[in-house]
Amino acid sequence: MAVVLSDISAALYWEACNPRVARPHRVRLLDELRPPDARAISCVDAALPFLAEDKVHYLVSSQSKRHVANRVACHSSSMSFPPGSFFHIEDEVYVVAPELSFIQMARCLPLEQLVHYGMMLCGVYYRTPVSINEGFDGRHIKRRTGQRDALVTLEDLAFYVQSAPHLHGAAKAKKALRHIIDKSRSPMETSLAMALCLPYRLGGCSAPKPSMNAAIYLDSKGVIAGGVRRDSKGMPYLECDLAWDARRVIVEYHGDESHFGREGVARDVRKANLLRAAGYEYYALTREAFASTLKFWEFASKLMKSLGHRLQPGVTDFEKRNEALRKTLRNDYLHACRRRQCVQGQVRMPDEREVQGCEA
Repeated sequence: MAVVLSDISAALYWEACNPRVARPHRVRLLDELRPPDARAISCVDAALPFLAEDKVHYLVSSQSKRHVANRVACHSSSMSFPPGSFFHIEDEVYVVAPELSFIQMARCLPLEQLVHYGMMLCGVYYRTPVSINEGFDGRHIKRRTGQRDALVTLEDLAFYVQSAPHLHGAAKAKKALRHIIDKSRSPMETSLAMALCLPYRLGGCSAPKPSMNAAIYLDSKGVIAGGVRRDSKGMPYLECDLAWDARRVIVEYHGDESHFGREGVARDVRKANLLRAAGYEYYALTREAFASTLKFWEFASKLMKSLGHRLQPGVTDFEKRNEALRKTLRNDYLHACRRRQCVQGQVRMPDEREVQGCEA
């Protein structure tokens, strides 16, 4: 029998998971899903130490197996799951697959936060908690962001959602898929792409989707010094945060320490010069400018003009929506969701007959 991490606990696991270290692997099917015993709880505590004082959420196969205990919240479901819906962590402990987690989180996250979560799953970064501080307004978790291969692709998510339309959350997940972009390298790159590309009604600028961290090739004759990546044929290229190649426009987010200091500034200046010499318009945005309404609007207006895209929001309170979106994306929404669910007891997932017609 298997113990399966689910819902917000699974989402936090995938946010922090570095497959190069943890190495979970996909399994085709699981038979019976049971509540955790003491051994399983200790195993989960070792895998998710930052949840040691909170409720941990599990998926069980029927209501009769729902378990009442401190720090345990069981979600029962009699639905069938597509093959490959679970990953093995260690011993008898499993976690729902990223694709199933995406559908589960559609039940508790607003659409824009669900898009952000989906882009994290399709991105090449993770966030591992490194310290927990107790404050008067609750626990504050400091994280370290690292690089990993993407857990899934947008194509993987779309295929799974299409194969599981009966699951509660699938309809909302399908809506979120329209706005997800592969290969984001950091949470703030994700937030920037969303603030630019989400539709006006969600607070975005309705810009066309860029490529993220794609290779921008340079003329080999114009690259003399090192410090530039080269492909298997020796052709030099740069990876850029957001690129609209057809419009020859590049946007870079300068938010972490790698962009500061003498070496970081010199590297960024050279990159900007090489891209401009190759015929690209180059824009850079800092964390402080992203948080400022006036500075973000100044940046977005110029960028939209370069993209041949006029800002014409059809909603009267668009400025407030955009400001609210950028504020939401800067917050730690997964742990806010965790705190909300910590005060809840057992949660039962609806049966198929209860879901029909409720997600139109």
